[in-house]
Amino acid sequence: MSTPLLLQPKQVKQLASPHSAKPPYLYQLAQRAERLAVLVEEDWDSFSDEMKHLLTYLAYDSLEPPRFSLKHLFLRLRWSWIVAFDDEDALLQYRASFASLRNAVLDAIESENEDYQADLAEALSSLRFDPDAGVRVR
Repeated sequence: MSTPLLLQPKQVKQLASPHSAKPPYLYQLAQRAERLAVLVEEDWDSFSDEMKHLLTYLAYDSLEPPRFSLKHLFLRLRWSWIVAFDDEDALLQYRASFASLRNAVLDAIESENEDYQADLAEALSSLRFDPDAGVRVR
């Protein structure tokens, strides 16, 4: 099946590594990430293998500490400028939207992994909730 959202791999890569930090562009990326996160949550199985691989890579890569590069340095300086003097909401919305996309992808990956689901079910079955203490105990 094909990806339900007509996005090219280049457009998806831009979500994780914007070529600009100007607020209008960040708002645009935030909207794209939000729409993609919803599609991942609702219809992950219809994504192409190539798109799944790309989204998986971007999700895991975003969990790693950033590698130093001049491009990354200039982007961070621009983000600092936005926070100090410009439209901080654009940056915050972009970061929150990208985090939502990353979490949706990680959830989809987990739901596909039968071993993970079995381990999770086993771990949850060994817990019980004590309403008086308000904590879970084994």
